[in-house]
Amino acid sequence: MTGAARTALLAELLPLLQRSPPDGWRDIAPAATAALLKMPDPALQAVLLAHAVPNQMLLDSQDAPVLRYLGHRNEAPPATAAGSGAQVRLFFEVLALESADYTLWFHAENQETGAEFMLYDWPLPRDAAAWTPGMIAEVPVFIALEPGEYKLTAGLWTPATRQRLYADRGADVYWLDLGMVHAEAPPPGAAPASSK
Repeated sequence: MTGAARTALLAELLPLLQRSPPDGWRDIAPAATAALLKMPDPALQAVLLAHAVPNQMLLDSQDAPVLRYLGHRNEAPPATAAGSGAQVRLFFEVLALESADYTLWFHAENQETGAEFMLYDWPLPRDAAAWTPGMIAEVPVFIALEPGEYKLTAGLWTPATRQRLYADRGADVYWLDLGMVHAEAPPPGAAPASSK
């Protein structure tokens, strides 16, 4: 898309976005929000960040914003998956990530059996050390789980220092609700699942 075409599209799109009712923003897929935020248009970025759902600040222990959670997308497990599980892609706006030592953890509750699993230490992507404020980061993660429906929550922490990022520091909430995910059986002929 040429610069002129993008400018014309944004000129048409911005007034519609600004007039959109609050509930209308819930219908915009997080991947679409992330793609729009990557466009170099400050007015569009300001509107999206004012209204995007979800739009959850993640704070460090000093209440400084580190990341803004913009949602996730459930995806099909990769063909290389070594066992059953769920694939999710998390979207963040980088605010002030001073350390790439944060890792993701997940809590999964099987909706059929009630079994619960704590799954730790998915490192951020290798390029996280180069993330800069304002950047939109995508974090794909494959979570090894037995086939079934799971209620999934996630969070970030530094294992060495045990520092968490808080979704609501006042209420001591340090997790993000990712809703329901479906863990699928591996494709035929896949290698056995690893222990992680």
